[in-house]
Amino acid sequence: MSDDRYQAVVVGAGLVGAATALALGRKGLRVALVERTPPVQPDANWDARIYAISPASQRFLQAIGAWQALDPSRVQPVYRMDVAGDTRGALRLDAYASGTSHLAHILESGRLQHALWHTLAASGSVDVIAPATIHTLERDGDDTRLALADGRTLTTQLVIGADGAHSRIRDWAGLTATTTPYDQHGVVANFECERAHRGTAYQWFFAGEVLAWLPLPGTRVSMVWSMASSRAAELLALDADALSQTVQTAGHDALGRLRVLAAPKAFPLQLLRAHSTVAAGVVLVGDAAHGVHPLAGQGV
Repeated sequence: MSDDRYQAVVVGAGLVGAATALALGRKGLRVALVERTPPVQPDANWDARIYAISPASQRFLQAIGAWQALDPSRVQPVYRMDVAGDTRGALRLDAYASGTSHLAHILESGRLQHALWHTLAASGSVDVIAPATIHTLERDGDDTRLALADGRTLTTQLVIGADGAHSRIRDWAGLTATTTPYDQHGVVANFECERAHRGTAYQWFFAGEVLAWLPLPGTRVSMVWSMASSRAAELLALDADALSQTVQTAGHDALGRLRVLAAPKAFPLQLLRAHSTVAAGVVLVGDAAHGVHPLAGQGV
């Protein structure tokens, strides 16, 4: 076996791709991970993009060694979740009442990405090829050859497409997908709160909108507000004081006065469904395989 022959080549080293490569490498497979743009080192600022990690996903990250590489001071357990409807309906999910230690953990995307890459480097079980661009892919019998722009060729039994919603691997494999816009944007921002959140996540359903406050360490929360695209533009145009007051009012002053920590960001929401996630020698994972509304909690 030459140095450039692998049992699996993962294309795309975001959260899903990096975790997939680590998991396969720990199973003893010869794996390469190809990424066009390596992640940047996280700084002290709080990442506006966050994830809620379920206990099952936490166990998976522990099994591949990435959870242990996280800074615990940047990880917040969720002990309760309060959900309110358009009218007077309300629901509380409580870890203590259900006999579990926590419902989920909230952490920053950039921090998890850094932990995965740190674990990849320490493991020695995956060949990380980055930065690298794939020039051509060619199926040859039971193998696929990936020619890189630098002249290197990788031969593999399985190509794993983890290269996002606009997956080149999906297109190359002839796997089609249907994209349906929700005609909404998700507005995200982090806030400092007057009162402690005590590990509680909040979610409000308005007419056609969903507002969520997810607890971060200390007295911070991360906001995700799904709304019509035109209204999202209006929210982004507000100054810091007006934005803080608008979000505080929408959340019924649940945590007192809010202070935005950085300018908000917005991203379009869409449903993406691949008609099949497998082809000869290819499998799709992550956003290459599916994309749903963030309310579903299946972003990773």
